[in-house]
Amino acid sequence: MATSWRYKIEGREFSTKKDVENVCKNIRDKKGVRNITGEDLKFMKKIFAFHPNQDKMKKVRSIFVDSNLGNSFFIKYYNGTMDDVSYIKCLKYMPIDTPHRIDYVFKWGKYKGKSIYKINDENYLHGTLLWDRLWRRDRVLIGQFLRYGYIPYNPAANRGERV
Repeated sequence: MATSWRYKIEGREFSTKKDVENVCKNIRDKKGVRNITGEDLKFMKKIFAFHPNQDKMKKVRSIFVDSNLGNSFFIKYYNGTMDDVSYIKCLKYMPIDTPHRIDYVFKWGKYKGKSIYKINDENYLHGTLLWDRLWRRDRVLIGQFLRYGYIPYNPAANRGERV
């Protein structure tokens, strides 16, 4: 069973970066000059925490939007200066919160019908890689689990395309 989200920000779950970007756009696109406050402020602070220039994000007093100056977020520093900040740049550096993964249920052996995540017998899992009756795809999935601790979800590989 695949997990349904890859990014989690302020308790909100998102499948793609595009979903996160849409929330940022909705916050930004309200007309007029206004300070970002409340839940929107917490959300945008989390987004701006991924900015590649962390010096720019230190000593931020407030975040505001001015639709007269363009479609940007602006930050005001404690010394009174202002600067614009790109949420798109921040999203580019935002890491995946949880690995998008798939479940693997054994169809044979002593753990038949059990999820790979519920098997604590690593010797058994290593031993299955040597079975000649095991499909190559199954060996790859079990190998990924042993290497990473989960099986990464790769839609291209699941459709049989070259990765």
